[in-house]
Amino acid sequence: MSALLMLSPAPVVELPGREVLLDVDFVEGMKLHCQFWPGRVCCVLRRGAVSIPGGRRYSRRRLGFDLVLLDPDEPLPEVLIDEANLVYCSADDAQYLRLPQLINGRLTRLVYTLENAPGLRLASVLGDRHCSLWRRLRSALWVLRNESELRAAIRAADGVQFNGFAAQRAYRRLHRNSLFYLHSRMRTPMLARAADQQARAERLRDGAPLRLVFVGPLERASGAFDLLQMAYLLKAHGVDFRLEMFGEGTLDGRLRDGIAALDLGAQMTLAESPGFDVALVPHLRNALTATMNPLKIYNYLAARKPVVSTEIENVDPALCPFISFASDAGGFAAAIRAACRARPPDGPAFEAAIAGISWEARAQAILARIDAWQGRT
Repeated sequence: MSALLMLSPAPVVELPGREVLLDVDFVEGMKLHCQFWPGRVCCVLRRGAVSIPGGRRYSRRRLGFDLVLLDPDEPLPEVLIDEANLVYCSADDAQYLRLPQLINGRLTRLVYTLENAPGLRLASVLGDRHCSLWRRLRSALWVLRNESELRAAIRAADGVQFNGFAAQRAYRRLHRNSLFYLHSRMRTPMLARAADQQARAERLRDGAPLRLVFVGPLERASGAFDLLQMAYLLKAHGVDFRLEMFGEGTLDGRLRDGIAALDLGAQMTLAESPGFDVALVPHLRNALTATMNPLKIYNYLAARKPVVSTEIENVDPALCPFISFASDAGGFAAAIRAACRARPPDGPAFEAAIAGISWEARAQAILARIDAWQGRT
């Protein structure tokens, strides 16, 4: 029986009675791995987290996979590698970049997944305003020095999965056995139906307010503060709307002051990130998912919602014709007003794009790729 060893960066909190606090999305994703992997699945997590927003208690005996907990700097036990047929881990995690040397000489295969490109890693450390300039410069230097080790690890692995357009562009020439795949759990039942669109249109025609939702960190990098100006412009143009913001961050106080100063209390609310219930994952259509959008563009378009986005790199080029891009608050306000007047996304090209982003379609494409690769080897 084949064994899969996953080295995950997901947070974990140990609890009494062999229980753990885990992120719900992580556990649901692990269930899919267990469903499709023909054998034993073992996952290694690192201690260190003290809380997990929206986390859930789980019994380790009922997870459906073996869970190994290590301290942050504890070496990976070699016995785990000896027992595994495949090791799957993130190349964004620098502590695992020397796995090729550790695995060398064993029958175990190694596959990396990679999400961040060099520019994003540099921007992340340089933009951390909680650290001094000297510390940020030192971190940026470490990122640059670490780049050669990262590239060597990718070349030495048996395969690599790119979970981002920028990462694929930066590293795709390093390994012939690479796979581009964006993580998505959009199952076919979640795709919006014509009746959903009709109900939404009738609701707006009846005079109901336009509903907008933001879920994310309240930091400048997320663009959360720009939504304050956008809301002011929407109100100035007479748009009846409600903007609900969920999140935590350094801008919390300034956003609340801005809402009060601009007299937007009737249009905007600000609350902590909601603790989404696990029932949202297996039960795909309910009252909450009907009114609150998921977090990624694939999910927005699958729901046939108009999408306004900043010009970020990780937008699928095939989906760009169906997305409105804006660079400032005025652009966002104008795009939202235009979306209120326009028809929802439709047409043969849109239908083809939507059909291709369901989890089933993407899983079949990956399995076909794996079958083809195994046939060559």
